Amino acid sequence: MEVEGQLDLFETKKEVSVSEMDAVVEEMASARALYDAAKAVSNEAHAVWKEKEFAAMALLKEAGKTRYEVEGVGKISLIEKLKVKMPSSPEQKAEFFQWLRSQGEDMANTYLTLNYNSLNSLYNLEFENAENKAEFKLPGINEPESTTELRFKKQ
Repeated sequence: MEVEGQLDLFETKKEVSVSEMDAVVEEMASARALYDAAKAVSNEAHAVWKEKEFAAMALLKEAGKTRYEVEGVGKISLIEKLKVKMPSSPEQKAEFFQWLRSQGEDMANTYLTLNYNSLNSLYNLEFENAENKAEFKLPGINEPESTTELRFKKQ
């Protein structure tokens, strides 16, 4: 944009009263305060949820169970997942992308715009199809970390 065009942004297009401007700023301040209060409540509720989730996971593990259901309330289940991190060095990225391209154009087109979730999806797909899971490795990707998540389904 040229300087001339930028100056047009500051030209008066319509008369706006001070009271109109004051009102909109006051409404914004009020809306922001409402948003901040709701966010604080949400953060507190999320912290309580995480505490309960941790307690439920611990109880399931202590009981040697992977799922539990309370009739009319819901069920919880432990889900085991393998998660890998994005390649961190240029060498790892190059090695991984070279392998990805060698898998064919369709796969390359699907995963070259890779994010964390699609990388993990690809990793788990390839892991499931691997003949020798003990020696499975994607080029340029470090070993996965095993995580356990709790899933809650409301009834």
